[in-house]
Amino acid sequence: MVWINEKAVEKSILVGLARDSRQKDEVESSLDELAELAKSAGAEVESMNIQIRKPDPKYYVGKGFVEKLKEKITANGNNLVIFDDPLSPAQQRNLENRFDLKVIDRSILILDIFALHARTSAAKLQVELA
Repeated sequence: MVWINEKAVEKSILVGLARDSRQKDEVESSLDELAELAKSAGAEVESMNIQIRKPDPKYYVGKGFVEKLKEKITANGNNLVIFDDPLSPAQQRNLENRFDLKVIDRSILILDIFALHARTSAAKLQVELA
């Protein structure tokens, strides 16, 4: 279940969505926290990206923003995208298909951190069940 590769450094980009411009500072702060979580899981954060709009049912962010992220991923050689907000299984699948790499959200990242630090078989089982 571990999404972050312990042996190779994951070059990640972070993505947040602000519903309007007043929420941008709040999202920036949340992405700063997400960056620290990613680092504690062993990922290297390459960039933080914020889009201001309402969530899109297909990709969570807008299609044009997805294309900009795809260009950035290709240029930087990223191999992981971490979203600050929860993604539906369909959104995660659509994004993974579009980017051709792993896409996770904050909750999966946190579970990954627990999995990395689980030492006993009982702790590992609890993380798997979560």
